[in-house]
Amino acid sequence: MSKQRKRWCAAAAVVVVGGSALGGPAVAKPVEVAGPVPVVDLGTLPGGANSLAEDVDDNGTVVGESDDAAGISHAVRWDRHGRITDLGAIDGTGTKALAVNGRGTATGFHGTAGQPHAVRWAADGTLCRLPELTPPDKGGFSVPTAIDDTDTVIGYASAPDTGTHAVRWDARGRITDLGTLPGGWEAVPYAMYGGVAVGFSTGADRRPRAVRWDRAGRITELDGLPGQQSSYALGISADGTAFGWSVLNADTSRAVRWDRAGRVAELPSTPDAAYTEVTHVSANGIAVGPMVGPGRTRVARWRHERLEVLGVLSAEEDMVPSDVNGDGVVVGQSNRQAGGQRAVRWDRAGQATALPEPPDTISGAAVAVNAPGMAVGWRLTAGNRTRATAWP
Repeated sequence: MSKQRKRWCAAAAVVVVGGSALGGPAVAKPVEVAGPVPVVDLGTLPGGANSLAEDVDDNGTVVGESDDAAGISHAVRWDRHGRITDLGAIDGTGTKALAVNGRGTATGFHGTAGQPHAVRWAADGTLCRLPELTPPDKGGFSVPTAIDDTDTVIGYASAPDTGTHAVRWDARGRITDLGTLPGGWEAVPYAMYGGVAVGFSTGADRRPRAVRWDRAGRITELDGLPGQQSSYALGISADGTAFGWSVLNADTSRAVRWDRAGRVAELPSTPDAAYTEVTHVSANGIAVGPMVGPGRTRVARWRHERLEVLGVLSAEEDMVPSDVNGDGVVVGQSNRQAGGQRAVRWDRAGQATALPEPPDTISGAAVAVNAPGMAVGWRLTAGNRTRATAWP
């Protein structure tokens, strides 16, 4: 973040739990080891019962949320040693950190579920309230969706025309209205790389279309497959290739990619797949997503447009990916037929492994993975508590 902060940026009260004032660092300890992978309960704020991890950077910094002793949700950061930092409540409302970049800058929101407001925290915990298109007292809201290593944030916000517009906040916190396609009322950017963002926008016919915003903020509709009803772009690689899916009808969708000129190509799938989608993309262009066939959901991974159907824990479980790194390591969850979920990691060869769980776990999932392969997520305990969890 720039040293010249705008007037809407203010220092947040930051509390580090487990610092020297408490007699030495409080480092989260592995609760159980199953095979070579330890599982770490990242813990909560003092007096809190629940916590949730949302993202991890390549240095091992984790962000998410924890409730406090009063039950109010606070955005938090765990360092690579498991020490938790309270990023604080704002205006008496809860906060949540959604994503963190390589500089340790996090983004998230404060407010209520019906009226969230985007914010950004610097690595030292300094808070920047991100401006909105519509004032909060007029019903304005905003939600961030991604942050890059320049501290640029993208997301969406309510607009004066009552629609929802894509927006971008620069490193100084200034907002740019990225708008919608002509005649559209909603646009959401999901991912960006090198100042280029991708997502979707409705058009005059109210149907979602995959779009790209260039560095200047200009919007371009991406080509569609013949006969498609709608399309979405959810990821972009370093070379500018966008990935997502095209909806052909109520029963069929196809994973696709778009080159830098916006030309579309369908990604391969198995003959019995009804739905294929790309939901996550690494910087070097490895794409993953769910592939739905008769009765079951599997994980598809595409490297250089070549399809790999990843392994399963059992034939009775649906497998869903949540993230992929540059080595092709995928994390996500399996949905058990009897109910509940298990956190899963797929290695470079595509083999699925259930990540270890403490004995009191009844459900869980891995939601993010960094370049070294550290995964983070959550687990639900038998005592009905949600706990932020890391698998180093």
